[in-house]
Amino acid sequence: MAKKLNHNASERDRRKRMNSLYSSLRLLLPPEDQTRKLSIPATVSRVVKYIPELQREVERLTEKKEKLMMSKKICRQENYTSVVGLMKKQQRNISKATQSSSASTITRISDREIIVHSSAERAITLHFLRL
Repeated sequence: MAKKLNHNASERDRRKRMNSLYSSLRLLLPPEDQTRKLSIPATVSRVVKYIPELQREVERLTEKKEKLMMSKKICRQENYTSVVGLMKKQQRNISKATQSSSASTITRISDREIIVHSSAERAITLHFLRL
């Protein structure tokens, strides 16, 4: 008799754990699938369909991220090129205005930072720019 009671208690605990796991699985589904209580086979079936949907979404978002990163890189390069062009133009203007020797150097510190050092006869200017 004790053996049967022990077996029944073990089986009841196993069913509780399984139901708890199915409930956890159901909570991972999108909200529209959580509004109604799905049967266990329906839950498993929906999860089997939902996983490939998520995989496709991850692939789509990964591609979108790569495109945005590439676009950001191109934008940085364009910004750097325009800043360098602007500084060279300023250097020419300083040179014309002072009619004396002047020098300007542009040092790239990182992808996003440059230092522009301009010097004329009496003026020394240091620009720190973030791209």
